[in-house]
Amino acid sequence: MKMLQTRAGRDGLIAILVGGALYGLFLYIDIYDSFHEFMLQHEDWELDELITALLVVGVVGFIYGWRRHQDLRAEMRRRDRAEQTAVWYAFHDPLTQLFNRHYADENVVGELGRTVGEMPNTIFALDLDDFRGINDLIGQNGGDKLLQIVADRLRNLFPGDEIIRLGGDEFLVLSQIPFDGALEETVTDTIRRLGEPMLIGSVQVAIGASVGICNPREHATNMGDAIQCAELALNDAKQHGRNSIRVFDPALQEEVSKRIALEHALREAIRTDSIVPYYQPLITLGTGVLHGFETLARWTDESGAPIPPTVFIGIAEEAGLIADLSDNLLRRACIDALAWPKEARLAFNISPLQLTDRTLGARILQILHETGFPPDRFEVEITESALVQELAVAGEVIDELRNASVQIVLDDFGTGYSSLSQLSNIPFDEIKIDRSFVSSFETDERQMNVIKAIVGLSHGLGVVTTAEGIEELSQSENLKRLGCDFGQGYLFGKPMPASEVAGYLASSPWKRFE
Repeated sequence: MKMLQTRAGRDGLIAILVGGALYGLFLYIDIYDSFHEFMLQHEDWELDELITALLVVGVVGFIYGWRRHQDLRAEMRRRDRAEQTAVWYAFHDPLTQLFNRHYADENVVGELGRTVGEMPNTIFALDLDDFRGINDLIGQNGGDKLLQIVADRLRNLFPGDEIIRLGGDEFLVLSQIPFDGALEETVTDTIRRLGEPMLIGSVQVAIGASVGICNPREHATNMGDAIQCAELALNDAKQHGRNSIRVFDPALQEEVSKRIALEHALREAIRTDSIVPYYQPLITLGTGVLHGFETLARWTDESGAPIPPTVFIGIAEEAGLIADLSDNLLRRACIDALAWPKEARLAFNISPLQLTDRTLGARILQILHETGFPPDRFEVEITESALVQELAVAGEVIDELRNASVQIVLDDFGTGYSSLSQLSNIPFDEIKIDRSFVSSFETDERQMNVIKAIVGLSHGLGVVTTAEGIEELSQSENLKRLGCDFGQGYLFGKPMPASEVAGYLASSPWKRFE
């Protein structure tokens, strides 16, 4: 039946039927004897030579056709191999030879995906820790080699299981390992073996891995939900540091739902300008005179509950809202600051993610121009981690702003990853000493020495220093004695809305602080 479904099969059947009918007809009329008698009667026509020529042509044609048939079969084999190769590349990652995300979408989650009865026993979602930093150390080719080694180790650790590279340094394992009491030991051993040192070129490196685990038969009704559960567990693991392991808990889904709701609320808050700037004073330690204010974002939801910046800034970055949020705050801060004394400066924090945007400098200068706020009274605060992530782009943005007389402040110094070479190559105007050093330097000699070193380094580079988190008068006096230029903290004033700045200015800041 299958043969009859193809054109070649139907044509072959018709040829057999027609050939059989003609053969029967020729036997019935005795065509050979009749034709032989006809040839004898007309021998002068040389029909025998004609028949011989036709036979030769037929044999040659048969040979030619057979050769073409062989060529056709070879071409079909080549096409089959090409099709198989195309299918392989469609469902595999060429670098690691593992299955890819398209395979997961089509053959695991999609219409051709697993049924409930075909689910694996356990799903592991893995993400390599600090892969980006290691990749910067060993280069792109070295990073590719590292991923290949990791893929080989995963194949050895999970023989017979489906291993998928979802992209970058994230992997998925659909495993038949039982979800039982021995699972945690298995995963711990997996992390240990993945983290064994590897020699790439002349550099020896070791990679960590965070792992999220899901029991699909308990927490999911389909493979899409099961993979999502594993990824939620992985995201939770990544929040707890290097080589962390987390098993999916339904509470994680509730957290995701809350985060989605918070993102929607954040979008609305940005649209309606519900996130407002607060201002915390910066004081000149040597004179007690107000130097300016740092802008801080504050958001109160519809119920009146404050939402910490550490929460909504991260969501804004992940949701692609940070540029709109930052621009809105900067525009309002510039307008507010125009009412301050002309000597007062405005400091504004920039998210590390924003420094990946080459248009950042132009946007800041455009807002300063629109509001009429003088660039020489404006300071941009940048964290150390932002420089590490995009040093080249950060350098371009910093140069553009400094050329317009904007001052650049290195924020939270000592808590990130800056090197002395970065400090010498990037033209900062100010370094802020993180509050973690200020809180205990009076009783901790090591912290005291760190502050002395930072102040000495700053003066050597020709830049000023600001100490954060000053809460006691003795801290202010000691920092002034050590040579710190400016101070910030609850001793001088808490963050306040724009409506309270005028009262603060009238009360004390323009005289020596006592």
